[in-house]
Amino acid sequence: MAHRDLTNKFRERRSLINRRQQHLLSTKPDSGISPYLVNLFVGSSQKLRRGHENLLRSVEEGSATKLPKPAYAEFVDKTNELTQQLELKMEFLQKIHTRRLMVRFDESEAQQDHEIDVLTREISVLFRHSESSLQKISVNFPPNISTADKQVRVNIQRSLASRLQDMSGRFRKIQREYMSSLQLQRGKSDPFDLDDGFQSKKSHSIVDSSQSMAFASMDDYSIQAREREIQRIAKSIVDLSTVFKDLANMVIDQGTIVDCIDYNMDLVVTRMESGLKELYRAEKYQNNSRSTRCIYMLLMLISLCFCILVLKHAGTYRA
Repeated sequence: MAHRDLTNKFRERRSLINRRQQHLLSTKPDSGISPYLVNLFVGSSQKLRRGHENLLRSVEEGSATKLPKPAYAEFVDKTNELTQQLELKMEFLQKIHTRRLMVRFDESEAQQDHEIDVLTREISVLFRHSESSLQKISVNFPPNISTADKQVRVNIQRSLASRLQDMSGRFRKIQREYMSSLQLQRGKSDPFDLDDGFQSKKSHSIVDSSQSMAFASMDDYSIQAREREIQRIAKSIVDLSTVFKDLANMVIDQGTIVDCIDYNMDLVVTRMESGLKELYRAEKYQNNSRSTRCIYMLLMLISLCFCILVLKHAGTYRA
């Protein structure tokens, strides 16, 4: 909404009024005015001035009356807060995924898998809470609600739904990329080529064979852990798909409204063009109407009579 900054002009006018009131109070009253009226005028002026000063001070200090928030504003704030938490947790999840996919020689993979599992569950719970809070914005309308207020609620809900849909799509993309990376690592983590060494060299000791068995068992354990991680990721993606479908329905409704707006705008343009044509036709008809012709005829007759009158008096003056 456009506005103008009139603060300086307001302060100039206010200082001018204050100077005038001080001048009126400092001047002596005329002898014809009774003292009672003078005291009444001075008292009312001082009360009015104090009231104006208190009002202006409250406006300058910002102590205006606070209107109560509508009921749905609490759910809107809660949804915004949940989306902010989702942003932070998703960024942290990406960092944990990157650290988990690095090649390590310690035993921190189990701890990282546990952290990823816990964080994935927290993100899924936040998505469900966001969905429930989002649905509460447009339910339980009061009986005396206006159409404009209802439309505002629906528009806010669709805007937040679009934002949550983008975030859920990004979360699913993160999970799919991590799952594909785990599968790729599992395919590349074949056991060491110790069997070929045993076939080519028959003089290996028993210690080498025990080491090869230990490596094989460790590799099997790593493969099983990655399979469990992939299953957990797939489950979280399935759980998230339900939320994604609900949000998609809200966004589809929003797209339907946008299509209706486009249709209405096209209809407005068509009607404006037809209205302009009718306006041009009416203007042309008005110019060619009988009353307009009569006015033109009268103007011509008046001009002719004026010319005759001028010529008549001009001949009289010459004579």
